[in-house]
Amino acid sequence: MNKPIIEVSQFSFSYPTSPSNPVLQNLTFSIEPSKITAIIGPNGSGKSTLFKILSTIQPITHTRKVFAFGLDIATSPNQIRPKIGVLFQNPSLDPYLTAYENLLCAALLAGISGKHIKSQINLSLASVGLLQDAKTLASRLSGGQQRKLEIARCLLTSPPLLILDEPSSGLDPNARADLWQVYRSLTENGTTIILITHLMDEAEKADSIILLNHGQIAAAGNPLNLIQKFGPFILTASFSDPTTAEKAVIHLKNFPNSTILMRSTSIIASLSTPHIVASSLHDIFPNSLLSTSIHKPTLNDVFTFITYPTQQSPTNNQLSSHHNEN
Repeated sequence: MNKPIIEVSQFSFSYPTSPSNPVLQNLTFSIEPSKITAIIGPNGSGKSTLFKILSTIQPITHTRKVFAFGLDIATSPNQIRPKIGVLFQNPSLDPYLTAYENLLCAALLAGISGKHIKSQINLSLASVGLLQDAKTLASRLSGGQQRKLEIARCLLTSPPLLILDEPSSGLDPNARADLWQVYRSLTENGTTIILITHLMDEAEKADSIILLNHGQIAAAGNPLNLIQKFGPFILTASFSDPTTAEKAVIHLKNFPNSTILMRSTSIIASLSTPHIVASSLHDIFPNSLLSTSIHKPTLNDVFTFITYPTQQSPTNNQLSSHHNEN
């Protein structure tokens, strides 16, 4: 078995200005080579801080906790950086330069020169399907093409690891699908990708996910396995008022292996017999039940059940979570 690209062991982190408020708490995980790992979590969960640490932007002082390529990030960031390509969330292309010129500037800054510079730029452009657009101004490229160009810039030094922060932000579904073709092509050729994203449908495509919540790992593993463990069906029901929704929660607790989340006048439940439950809700609350729907669980459902109950300051009894294993 190949050695993990990233290894993190019982790592916690606080910013020097708030040493008593840890942003990351006791993280332990590894990133396998030639795979796509998605890091997800609600706002404030620690995703951005973890991104900065793994990309060596944020210095850390705790040694022997975070390793990249077998090197300690705390003591060897300069040796690790040439092995990493980093894509930031905010666009950083020069709109007045062509695609080729943008990469030329980046290549010179990276120390690439001589007879290999042109071939390296063309190879990077070809890797993302932009070789034919080499002479096009960056400002005239579509949003998806611009993100591809930024990924091509990351590839100039042939790094074995790419760390991408919200690469699909603002892109339409077709552009996002094109990016995923690029990701898969890269991993097939040995590149490892860490993807920071808030898009659950995108994270479902990854080989593995790490779900952060309040700075801790709340779930990790293959997305499909996590979804399958969660339950066979999801029932959503909306009511005319919160009091009725609360009564429905009490009713649903009578069904075995149910996990129930209440949000104001709606309930979301993971159930094995959703059609029977939906029928019973119609019988018991005929005048206040507004709608019901049933679907197979998705990663978005897993995300909601894991993170919503622990978000801060629920008010007016709008939030309750119940699990029954009769």
